[in-house]
Amino acid sequence: MSGTTTSPTGSSGTTSSTGTNPPAVGPSPTPAAAAAASFPLVDPSVVNSLVQILQSPTTAQGQVQQQLLLQRLLLTGDIVPARVPPPLNITQVGGYLNYLASQSQKTLLEEMLAAALGVAPPLSLLQLPPGPPLVMVTEPNDQPTVASLAMLVPLTFQVRSDFAPALMNQIAALHPASILPLYAPPVLLPAATPGATAPTDWLPYIGREMQVMPTLALNNPATDPIVLASANGSPPFTLYAASSTAPVPSPALQAVAWNAGQLQAAPLTQGVVNLDTLLNQAGWYRKNPTTAPTSPSDTSWAVLLNLTGLLPGVTLGSELGLLYPSSQLNGSVALPYVANTWNGTSFVTPTPSP
Repeated sequence: MSGTTTSPTGSSGTTSSTGTNPPAVGPSPTPAAAAAASFPLVDPSVVNSLVQILQSPTTAQGQVQQQLLLQRLLLTGDIVPARVPPPLNITQVGGYLNYLASQSQKTLLEEMLAAALGVAPPLSLLQLPPGPPLVMVTEPNDQPTVASLAMLVPLTFQVRSDFAPALMNQIAALHPASILPLYAPPVLLPAATPGATAPTDWLPYIGREMQVMPTLALNNPATDPIVLASANGSPPFTLYAASSTAPVPSPALQAVAWNAGQLQAAPLTQGVVNLDTLLNQAGWYRKNPTTAPTSPSDTSWAVLLNLTGLLPGVTLGSELGLLYPSSQLNGSVALPYVANTWNGTSFVTPTPSP
């Protein structure tokens, strides 16, 4: 039997015998609001934090948390409405369980029990695959004492975990007489989105490239924390760090700096220590030690490479697999290039076997 009722807004409408109005159509709730509505006893700030983790992980730990939460939602969340009627009593629940048992669906049976009871499923169902063996670690950066120079130097830099101990030991050996500010911001593997292009240089993405902070050199060799110099002011140049305890080199070195757009040499008048030697002992070598900078914006002289263990024939996929989970690698622009092999200078398409 139907009847007429008055809606909350004062208008009349025809309803069913239950006296309920059709559901109102309105804007879709945000993910956090929907989750909070589903679980009214959960602190909304906790729900919002979980949603933020799902939407924008920025660290390796965040990506692991994202994967774990997504797995939990897939296993226990009401993502898609069931295609069968919900059980009305314990007898019907038992019928489902008996059916799954008769079909040897042990995993699905455990998932159903967990969902019915509202508890987390067995750990075996939430077990994550092994993560990458290496990570990019964040280390504190050296800072110049001159404010105008320090304001440009990042407070931290990133280095691959297997390269970090040797590098940090060498930097510590410089202190307190010298500093070595580095430039190595986080590098994200580009996702395979429409219009995305693959990098031409993969070394930064496998943690094998960074820079000496280029703004700290080629300004004034008498005061610069980092100095590029040679015996005659011509390439090849050696990289030095100014030192408060080391003597001025004798015979004098010729340090270079930019002056009115020209690279000019002048006698080095401050004590220095050899950075090339120190960095080489940690596995880092300058990419272009034999060429002079061509302009103030040319920072190739500051690029450092660590190619230790990168033998010819090593694939790009094996190197990327040291830092990125397979799920991220499979969804990145790198996927078509994972079979490329290292030839000593770059990752190239392998030559087909005859």
